[in-house]
Amino acid sequence: MIAAPGLVIMVLSIILADLDGTFAAVRSSPWLLRRITPAILNVQAVIAGAAIVFLIWTAWRQAFRKVMTPLPLRNDKAQFWRVSRYFHWVIGILMFCLVPIGLFMSILPQTSADRAGFVAVHQALGVAVFILTAAVADVVPAPTCGYAESAISL
Repeated sequence: MIAAPGLVIMVLSIILADLDGTFAAVRSSPWLLRRITPAILNVQAVIAGAAIVFLIWTAWRQAFRKVMTPLPLRNDKAQFWRVSRYFHWVIGILMFCLVPIGLFMSILPQTSADRAGFVAVHQALGVAVFILTAAVADVVPAPTCGYAESAISL
């Protein structure tokens, strides 16, 4: 549920950039990538909106789900533990947030006062992804038999 408000803030910042004229100044750029960056960010805002709905729906379903078998306290050879699963989703959402921040940062002028803030947030989130990835890389469970057999047959 923590990810949904973060995505809401990202979507609102892209909408605000649409409305306050930040994206209008970019369209006159001679580089194609700079000209299409606002469109890419708007597509990402739509995808983030769908992700928000999915996250809220999933959290609602998980809140009322009966737990059949508890997750282990540490990664073992059969399955990941609860914290590894949470880290997995947090890393995915952080990566989803890093891309629009980087794209938005690239269209801001070098002299913009807001650019330093975006750079700092982008770097901090990147370091957080690195640390979480290192924390998850403990013991990786072995694939199930069906998966191993299908991988061998390829």
